[in-house]
Amino acid sequence: MNVNISIHHDGKNHKHSLEDNTPIAYFLREKGLIAQACGSTGTCGKCRIIANTTPSDAEKKKLNKQALDSGIRLACYTNTCEGLEIQIIEQAELTVLTDYTEQDYIFKPLVDMLDLELDQAHIDDQRDDLRRVLEAANCKTHTLNLKEITELSHAVHENTSIQVLRYKDTLLGLAKQKSHIAIAVDIGTTTIAATLIDLSNNTILGVAGEANAQASWGADVISRINQTIPETSKDYQKNITALQSAVVRQIESLRKHLLKEANLGIDDVHYITIAGNTTMMHMFAGLPAKNISRAPFIPVCMEAMRLRATELNMQSSAHVFLMPSIAGYIGADIVAAMLAVNAHTHKKPFLLLDLGTNAEIVLGYEGKFITCSAAAGPCFEGASLACGMAGQSGAINYLKLSADKTSFECKTINDAPIKGICGSGVLDCVAMLLEANALDETGLLEGEDSSLKSSISKTSDGQTCLVFNENVNFTQRDIREIQLAKAAVRAGIHTLIEEAGLSVTDIEHLYIAGGFGSAMNPESAACIGLIPPELLHCTQAIGNGASLGVIRYATEENVDAHVKYIVDNTRYLELSALPTFTNLYVEHMIFM
Repeated sequence: MNVNISIHHDGKNHKHSLEDNTPIAYFLREKGLIAQACGSTGTCGKCRIIANTTPSDAEKKKLNKQALDSGIRLACYTNTCEGLEIQIIEQAELTVLTDYTEQDYIFKPLVDMLDLELDQAHIDDQRDDLRRVLEAANCKTHTLNLKEITELSHAVHENTSIQVLRYKDTLLGLAKQKSHIAIAVDIGTTTIAATLIDLSNNTILGVAGEANAQASWGADVISRINQTIPETSKDYQKNITALQSAVVRQIESLRKHLLKEANLGIDDVHYITIAGNTTMMHMFAGLPAKNISRAPFIPVCMEAMRLRATELNMQSSAHVFLMPSIAGYIGADIVAAMLAVNAHTHKKPFLLLDLGTNAEIVLGYEGKFITCSAAAGPCFEGASLACGMAGQSGAINYLKLSADKTSFECKTINDAPIKGICGSGVLDCVAMLLEANALDETGLLEGEDSSLKSSISKTSDGQTCLVFNENVNFTQRDIREIQLAKAAVRAGIHTLIEEAGLSVTDIEHLYIAGGFGSAMNPESAACIGLIPPELLHCTQAIGNGASLGVIRYATEENVDAHVKYIVDNTRYLELSALPTFTNLYVEHMIFM
């Protein structure tokens, strides 16, 4: 039986008829109206809506009295019923990092656009049309389908000159646009960034970014994978299609937006380059990601791929180039970031650290690389913290202890009223608590003997917490999350250094990539033990390294050879199988 419900959002009241007594979260997620950091397990408390329902016991545990009294409920605990009225709590726009540190390199488009002057066919030259074009373009092979061969033949007989696209010695087809344009896309777990490039003069025409629409299925890759397998989701078949469609639609939307802003036609793109972690690459390509989530963590494919946009259900004639990955948890985004820091030409030992839900770490030395992935969890992006949030307006992103250490100053993104705390604020917060002696070396938050005792209280469930306002705090459980994450990252760094037979002082550069890494205060990161203090002097935030790398993949001379060198000379370490990592992990749990 169906029931009638109302959903208010975007200033409009939308009427729907849905099956009775079913979780409203599924419907809201498919419409992109909520995000579920936990992937529908009911544990994160982030899928907040306003509803005319009686709060459940679970909601009473996860929401404070003020929130409950104001009508706030959790979508995963709200079932459809006749007369249900829901108001969507509009989320502030996510700040998407699209900046990066520029690097010099030799420009040459991955795909050439050639002007061909063709000899007229005559009785003494019996070459077919396709052969005539292949030889004129200096190509050995082609990827044309029957329709495109027909179009090529018409063009040859109707014109004395034609424009074609060539990748290495492969003919891709006719160049249907006069402008030679590419798009480079970085598919992050949290955000997606796209860059529009004019290949005729190596000019960036536009950059756009959005929160990854797949966030409705979970904040991290494991949550999203779990949505696609029968053991953990009854809707797994529907979710497989939905997850791919979500990211494809989003890239299509970004493409159209960028082209419109640049006053170009909707199809004025000859090729697209893509980078992302291994799970994101699988989901974009529609490949099953199930086995990435379980030992021995084997992906379907990690090779570089060249596909047609139409194969990916994209409404474009473009060719799509997917960058290669290295392992289940070292993806094309890390290959792109390695390209961005010129790993293939680096002479001195360096570390590259990409901080996100998983912390990917690369150590380069003597022309080779060791890499690993440390399970940091989503705390650096706010998803698993009581009042954590992404980098949106109202998120605390800076804290500093007062001179007398009895109070503190905090700032929020856009100087908006406090709504929560994001990753950079979290690191500052822990560092500040350590400085104020409110946090001991074991991570225990105690207010009695602290100079910040007036700001330390208890939550409704008895947890000690630092209070920002009546709705936002930082709890003992949050500190434990940070402790686990920083121990994993720091242990991963030292495991690689020991594996290479180096010491920390041998490292010449520590590159920090990603949105969180660029926003964080390196001093706070060193204070809490996330990065070695000895490397603070050589730490450099490079911004969105994956975006720069995927742009370079679209535009750098001999880039295939550079990327192949990186992949062929990189060794992956599975940390969970190493006693060294386990011992270091325990050691770095302590704040010291």
